[in-house]
Amino acid sequence: MKWFFLLILSLIGSLGISQHTIHVSPQGNNANNGSKESPVLDLDTALSQLIPGKENTIILHEGNYYIHQGIQISQSNLSIVGKGKVIFNGGKSLDIKNIKKIIGSEYEYIFPKENLQYIYYYSLDEIDKKLLGKIKSIGFGKPYSIAPTELFINHTPGQIARWPNDSTVLITDLIDPGNFPISPDDNPRGGTIEIANSSNQKWNYNTDDIWIEGYFNNGYAMDALPVKNWNTTNNVIKTQIPHRYGFVSGHPWNRLYAYNIPEEIDQNNEYYIDHKKGIIFFYSKKEIQQLEISIIQEPVLTFQNSSNILLDNILFKNTRNMGILIPECNNITIQNCIFKNIGSLGIWTGKYYLKENEFISERIITGTNQQYFTREKNNYSYVENITIQNCEFLNMGAGGVRLAGGNRYELQASNHKISNCTFKDFNRIEKSYRPAILLEGVGHHITNCEISGGDNQAILLKGNNHIIEYNDIHDVCLNVDDAGAIYYGRNPSERGHIIRHNYIHHIGINNEFQTSAIYHDDGACGMEVYGNAFLKAGNIVIFIGGGSDNHYHNNLFLDGFSGIHIDDRFNQWGAKFIAPGGVFHQRLADINHDSPPYSTAYPHLARYWNDLPQQPKRNIFEQNIFCSIGMLFTTGNLLLDWKDDNVLSSGYPSIWDDKINQRSFRPNDAYLPRPQSWHPIEWDKIGTLSQ
Repeated sequence: MKWFFLLILSLIGSLGISQHTIHVSPQGNNANNGSKESPVLDLDTALSQLIPGKENTIILHEGNYYIHQGIQISQSNLSIVGKGKVIFNGGKSLDIKNIKKIIGSEYEYIFPKENLQYIYYYSLDEIDKKLLGKIKSIGFGKPYSIAPTELFINHTPGQIARWPNDSTVLITDLIDPGNFPISPDDNPRGGTIEIANSSNQKWNYNTDDIWIEGYFNNGYAMDALPVKNWNTTNNVIKTQIPHRYGFVSGHPWNRLYAYNIPEEIDQNNEYYIDHKKGIIFFYSKKEIQQLEISIIQEPVLTFQNSSNILLDNILFKNTRNMGILIPECNNITIQNCIFKNIGSLGIWTGKYYLKENEFISERIITGTNQQYFTREKNNYSYVENITIQNCEFLNMGAGGVRLAGGNRYELQASNHKISNCTFKDFNRIEKSYRPAILLEGVGHHITNCEISGGDNQAILLKGNNHIIEYNDIHDVCLNVDDAGAIYYGRNPSERGHIIRHNYIHHIGINNEFQTSAIYHDDGACGMEVYGNAFLKAGNIVIFIGGGSDNHYHNNLFLDGFSGIHIDDRFNQWGAKFIAPGGVFHQRLADINHDSPPYSTAYPHLARYWNDLPQQPKRNIFEQNIFCSIGMLFTTGNLLLDWKDDNVLSSGYPSIWDDKINQRSFRPNDAYLPRPQSWHPIEWDKIGTLSQ
């Protein structure tokens, strides 16, 4: 998009449109005129001095700008550029001189004696208690949520005091699953479970606000629930509210941990906020140089009905909500920005609806199977040409970017693009279905990104005709079952995606948990996959759950427990999806699948109901390399269109032995037997580029 702004600037010069520049500095004064020599103090004041009809530029000079209320921007033809290290801080800096040791205080009795030496407390008398967000129930099938207030010690997010510290405990027995699903008229009864071990009689302080988080039924559905009663003698826990699917036991992922327990402050950066007293207790063995808490409840910046915007070189940090909201705009470029220690996600494009501190998009979640129905009739055309480039997303609370745009009725592309961005540790608070990148709409492009460190998907697809290429995706789908690094499903009209030239590796944690590099779930169709390298990419590298028209060619599959799974679930338990009046009938009718543009773009889709939809077909695998794959097919290959030019190899070269577990390792396919028309993996183009 840089070319776009250069073009605009050149047109402005040729048309004689003058430019107007306003300078902002933390050392400025809002009574100033905004010149370089006399800058204003804040962005709101600079926005009020913009001149309509001119090309406006706001220069933000180096410094820390504390943003305690969201900033609304409705102007167009505007550049906001940071010079030096510019920080938009959604938190509050606490004076380290007011930190007090717990030893000798009135609160010493709360904590075990062995931990007292490193526990401190801070009184939040200067903070409006209404701004201190409390813990709330989050998890699978629930809307995005505004995060509770967090503590940051020396720029690092703290951990609400938890037990166990670095692990989870197994749910050993089910006493009562709770009532599920529930309706507004039901009396929500929580579940009762037994765990492997607790025996923590020392939990005596504020025991009415203990929470548990875990995978209480399905391995993809994390939930966080308040505890009603915890009997530490017999290790029995009863929750205040039910889990979406009800509680079970017996799976390796049916595990949990407890948190918001002050007595468990025993590790660096653990903390507990006593909301009644307005005090933070925390643990630190290191010298405390900076102490901050998150405050802001709104998006830091909201662009509304804006166009031709450039946002450059700003660090967003310490928010409870998202960094940037772009509900109705076009031609927006966000570049060279960092989103760090964000309570929710970094950037949200498309409309959203806020209700009781929870926000949802045009798509709302209903029913027990997380079925998506549309409010806005698949039309996101009010958001077009959004470019996000050279940005970093670090320590995110609930994902990195939610990118919506285009018009699914007309298959009108958004022309959105995310390029050369890094996503690392992107769902530390909300873990279920909070990917690094969520795509909704038509025609988005993701290229040259690195995505790592997430409990669930790296990229979740909804809509049509997205291109994902030259990305390095690794160490995702951690601690989760039934998930894929790239995931889509349950809508056969959402097709036309291209996944090419990516490196997807080191996915999942062990073979007890089902994880995949690419997951075509519940009838997902119409994806072309080529030129990719898959290394240790889950226990089932490719999972096709009943869908059709997926084409895999010229891919390298290396070192996997199993290679491909395909099933005909619509002949079995999934028959409900294709039943008359079922969800597939609704979704295909919603976009008129048998009329243009869908019938033209996807001829097989037009014949969906006359083409034995219960049977997967035209899933083609050709000219791929499978090397050191333990079990090539989990269910046999009778449901695949398997070609003879796929090459199988029982082992990889011995020179790779000491490198295969390294995240930086890139296997040279020249060492392997290859199909006759094999095109080498384009390693020199994969991953982030130098900025």
